[in-house]
Amino acid sequence: MLSLRELQVRFFQAIAGEPGKSGGFDPLLVEAVRMHGSLSREERIGVYVRMYFARLLDALQEDFPRVAAYLGWERFQALVRAYVQAHPSTHPSVRHIGRRFADFLAAQPEIQGELPFLPDLARLEWGRLEVFDAPDAEPVQLEQLRRLPPEDWPTVRFQVIPACRVLHSAWPVHEIWAGGEGALRPERIKPRETVVRIWRQGFVVYQASMDRFERRAWAYVQEGEPFAALCAALAPSCPPEAVVQEVSSLLLRWIEDGLLVLRTSEALLTG
Repeated sequence: MLSLRELQVRFFQAIAGEPGKSGGFDPLLVEAVRMHGSLSREERIGVYVRMYFARLLDALQEDFPRVAAYLGWERFQALVRAYVQAHPSTHPSVRHIGRRFADFLAAQPEIQGELPFLPDLARLEWGRLEVFDAPDAEPVQLEQLRRLPPEDWPTVRFQVIPACRVLHSAWPVHEIWAGGEGALRPERIKPRETVVRIWRQGFVVYQASMDRFERRAWAYVQEGEPFAALCAALAPSCPPEAVVQEVSSLLLRWIEDGLLVLRTSEALLTG
């Protein structure tokens, strides 16, 4: 007689070994199943096999709706079957099942040939999930910065909220995503270097492309550089008399989007 632990291991191997397909089960597992009703032991196990795969399929379709739409239902289902066989779930929650899906798509020759933008579209959709689940933070408010004395501005430092990701892509994935589920025809999609920031405000996830100036400024903010160093680094990118105004405009945009947390001592805000 199988121990509970052995029974659990064999049962999981049966439902996850070849997802969605019934038959050829471990004889010891089959023997442990009680006979009841008109279904055989193998058929009873098969019900769970199909239910397990259906749940993973539903979860991945919910996580990657645009990817699923471009692939079509039959093709998406076949890829999911291959994916969960290559990367079985290792976490109690199905929330994590899609963690390697984008890399899996990138490794499929037919995807690279027909829909080369699809892996990055999957990365965008996964990034949106990540920021939705990321920890909350209290972003800096404009009124707080208005209370800073002018002499303190050079030393002001910011950090990015946890619910923010930056995606680098060779494709305009934000436009593909915004086009809806399959609204853009694949043959019309052309490569274009794109950097997208993805963030959450409250319970809503947003995304926006970043131009070269914003990307350079963002890199310095992520490194924790003070405001004075940020302005000095960006000075060659615009006229000297405009650099502070340009950086300030960027900061205003980021603050309105709720992207930044103030790292400067709170004494500066109450002084």
